[in-house]
Amino acid sequence: MSEQVHPKKDRSWLVYRESIPTEMRQGAAKKAITEYFESIGFRQTQMSPSLQFERGALLASLYSPNPRSQKTHITADIVSSGSENLIELVVRINRFGNIPLEPDFDFWRVEIEGLANTVQQGYSDPRLSEYAAERAKWYSIAMMMALLFVALVFSVIAIISVMLFL
Repeated sequence: MSEQVHPKKDRSWLVYRESIPTEMRQGAAKKAITEYFESIGFRQTQMSPSLQFERGALLASLYSPNPRSQKTHITADIVSSGSENLIELVVRINRFGNIPLEPDFDFWRVEIEGLANTVQQGYSDPRLSEYAAERAKWYSIAMMMALLFVALVFSVIAIISVMLFL
């Protein structure tokens, strides 16, 4: 896996591109990929020539602090190169109306690393994705509450200063 980097931006989408090496045969790798993504809440939308999965609602980034509810498309291609296969993964996340915070990026990284563990070691715990999603959700809620508190304080100060000058 490459070092931790933020995804590229494509209009309102964040795009991760990863290459994951595996020694699994193509059929076994496809099965492992499908089982992993279904275990973390994705549904398969295409089986051939590329595996495609999706999860979430298109406008969820406007109303839900949970990154798991945001519309996400995944495309996985398995490329053979000698005795080793390479999984080319493209993850597209809709961030319309949302500014992702660091725990959101950590959540998406956990899901990608979970796939890497699945195809390299044969197993990955889907609960890690749930834990990362909960952490990102509560961090986002805490940031929203802090922002609302600051806005409230400034509003009270503005009201008091106006009342003093009347």
